[in-house]
Amino acid sequence: MKFTSFRILLILTFSVFLWVGCKEKKYQVDIKEVQLEMSFRRLDRDLFPQERKSPDEILSHIKSQYPDFYREYFMGVLSLGNPDEPEFNVPLAGFTNDVYINQLVDEINLVYSQTTDIEKELTDAFKRYHKLLPEAIVPRVVFCNSGLNYSVVATDSVLAIGLDMFLGKNYEAYKAIGFPDYICERKDKEHLVPEVLQGWLLSEFPKDPKRTSLIDHMVYKGKIMFLLQVMLPTYSDEKLFGYTPESVKFIEENEYQIWSYFIENKLLFSEDKREILKYVEEAPFAAGMPREVPGRIGIWVGRNIVKNYIDNNPDVTFAQLMADEDYKTLFTQSKYKPKLK
Repeated sequence: MKFTSFRILLILTFSVFLWVGCKEKKYQVDIKEVQLEMSFRRLDRDLFPQERKSPDEILSHIKSQYPDFYREYFMGVLSLGNPDEPEFNVPLAGFTNDVYINQLVDEINLVYSQTTDIEKELTDAFKRYHKLLPEAIVPRVVFCNSGLNYSVVATDSVLAIGLDMFLGKNYEAYKAIGFPDYICERKDKEHLVPEVLQGWLLSEFPKDPKRTSLIDHMVYKGKIMFLLQVMLPTYSDEKLFGYTPESVKFIEENEYQIWSYFIENKLLFSEDKREILKYVEEAPFAAGMPREVPGRIGIWVGRNIVKNYIDNNPDVTFAQLMADEDYKTLFTQSKYKPKLK
């Protein structure tokens, strides 16, 4: 199939912009009156305090300050062992005195000397979340050093953010670990908020494992991305999806051709895991399509399907949307069909 970029007249572009702007207003959430107290803690600094402390002192402090997370952190995130065992001070001392880990600590302190701006963005996002889904849990946020293991860790009540995983796309350790360039592009401060919120939403709204077709995966993750977009209304698609401006431009100009590819190759209802992975998981580009089409293109299309569904069903609440696991019916009722440009 041939993909072609199309020129759009300035006057048409302006008209479309106005039309889209009017439609997007229905997704805006006024948070001026939303009362929400959030908790933010710097576990990374409690683990590496400026004043020298013994491993036992550090552990005692962390247990008292993070009673619902310290086990998950030491056992799950860092894999240091059980912090409740008497000999745990040995692996803890090894970790806190490790040369490379301390280099990581220095870099975190340099890039994230303060997190006030991130805390403000997360608070506003969770205010929108709370207003749309008042019964949903709003987590306590813990900034931590994951030892280059995890960007996001979500428990029942805690959203832990591995600051060491957002130190900039050119951070040498990422290359040494083997992260590809298209992954490194999102490992900076600008992408932290959408990346960690997406992780929280995926944890809070797990996919029905019985729904296994490509369209099921597309719509499920499309719901996550649509809610994320509403939570972060000032973020561009480039930042939400971690795409380059060139990729977004190509997708927008060729959405009809991309959709036609899925239809003509009978992919939507395929349950072939190898095919599904090509379009909803991390990849430098979408296999089978022009190389200008980035990986996870199925999620982009899924987000637009969900937007169409909400447009066609204005009485559906976000609580109903996120609880709906009949992804195929949602797709049918969306009446999604991009136009040829």
